[in-house]
Amino acid sequence: MLRTQWGDQWQGTADDGLAAGRPAVAVSTPRAVAVYRQPPAHGSPRNLVEVTVAELQARGSAIQVRGLDQPDGAPGLAADITADAAAELRLTPGEVVWFGVKAQEVTLRATHPGVD
Repeated sequence: MLRTQWGDQWQGTADDGLAAGRPAVAVSTPRAVAVYRQPPAHGSPRNLVEVTVAELQARGSAIQVRGLDQPDGAPGLAADITADAAAELRLTPGEVVWFGVKAQEVTLRATHPGVD
């Protein structure tokens, strides 16, 4: 499990370079992220993160929901949802939503400070 400095927790598959107490990131594709108005009471996603919507952008047949930048300055989390889902959710910038990702869709990777 990965814990951020601001309290988010991520479960996923650890890569070989991951070690306890070392810097790491949780990686998934925006297509693997579900968006909820309220935290789901039931279901299988192990990763639920509260996100403030920064912007919505059409990307082909999907709508990308991008969250505000993270507290450490990293880009905001993103979710690609269908246009029908976006219309049903009626999302607008500034709203708080929940992003859910199944643990099997997340890879926990070691990072190396100062290396891009």
